[in-house]
Amino acid sequence: MSVTRNVLWIAPYPADPKAHAAPWITSLAKALSLSGQIKLTILSTSSSISSSTLEFEKDGYRVILLKVLPPKWEIVTLYLFRILALRRWLKNNQMSYDLVHVHGTEHQFELASVGLKRPTVVSIQGILFRYLKALPETFSSKKLIWLLGSVYERWGIRKHKHFVCRTHWDSAAIRSLNPTARIFVGWEMIRTDFFVEEGNNFEEKSNVLFLGGLNSIKGIAEALYVFDAVVQNDDLTLVIFGDGSVKDLNALIQRKQLANLKVGVNVFHKGRASADQIVKEMLNSKMLLHPSYVDNSPNSICEAQVVGLPVVASDVGGVSSLIEHSETGILVSLEVESIIRGIRMLLEDKLLSRSISVQSRKMARERHDTQKVLGEYLNIYNNLIEDAETSF
Repeated sequence: MSVTRNVLWIAPYPADPKAHAAPWITSLAKALSLSGQIKLTILSTSSSISSSTLEFEKDGYRVILLKVLPPKWEIVTLYLFRILALRRWLKNNQMSYDLVHVHGTEHQFELASVGLKRPTVVSIQGILFRYLKALPETFSSKKLIWLLGSVYERWGIRKHKHFVCRTHWDSAAIRSLNPTARIFVGWEMIRTDFFVEEGNNFEEKSNVLFLGGLNSIKGIAEALYVFDAVVQNDDLTLVIFGDGSVKDLNALIQRKQLANLKVGVNVFHKGRASADQIVKEMLNSKMLLHPSYVDNSPNSICEAQVVGLPVVASDVGGVSSLIEHSETGILVSLEVESIIRGIRMLLEDKLLSRSISVQSRKMARERHDTQKVLGEYLNIYNNLIEDAETSF
């Protein structure tokens, strides 16, 4: 781009300027702003702000938050208040921007941005209508929320023309609803913290890392069942990061009657963590265990690969676009015995573990190279803006 372009993102963003937004948002936003080619504004919603709008600057970009209803009322009103608030703002302000980039289809942002007069592209994160089928619970409030969201999502995907995808799975989902869609490839920008120097002997470590908290869809039950079996014969420790608490973990272990697991002895829950803490734990681990029920391109796998930590992951969603089995990771099913076999492959074959570490690290650092990813998005923006300019 030879001139600075005004780009509007619609993306989830916290109301507190000191709070941390999702790393896949902040890393790319900061890089685009520092490029000198993009003047970036992020539009989002919040129920916690006191005024109708809140604006602030951060890391070279501008954030605008619109006040919406508290979460329970958002559900009661079928998210229509949020959708209409965003549509009103976009109608009044869209012409100030050269392009609109919608991040994700989980928050009705894609619905609020249908029919704009500016070129618009939608990045796919999760895919609710596909995720919905994978929820392990037969009935839950989350399932009802996702069901409503998936109705909006399907409609929005059919109405948009341009998408950013990463895996075979998200591309196929878009094509299933919108066969004429134009799909670009744009990978996540991984935080620089994970690009550590090589030389770590992961195969010699004893920790198994799980980054899904106590989230059932991330496979916490499977992880615990598996670890209850393998810990009997191997000197291993399971380290859990994410939502939940030690109390909740204890209750879950007791409910599942996993006699070999002792919280504080061979299983630890460390809560939410910074990038620095996760990197430190990755460097002290033998493998990342990721038995998720569904995923597109989970950051935890990408980050582990960038570090060089071998990954054992369920072959669901778009994960096989990240991992080639026995080359850049181990793919398993969600059956406990399959996961155990995958773990044993790394436990019993140190040469395989080392080879996966080296190959996955090389592959992931090429895939998520900061300048490469930045170039992907600059090219997407440039193409869409130029196409819009030549059509008038």
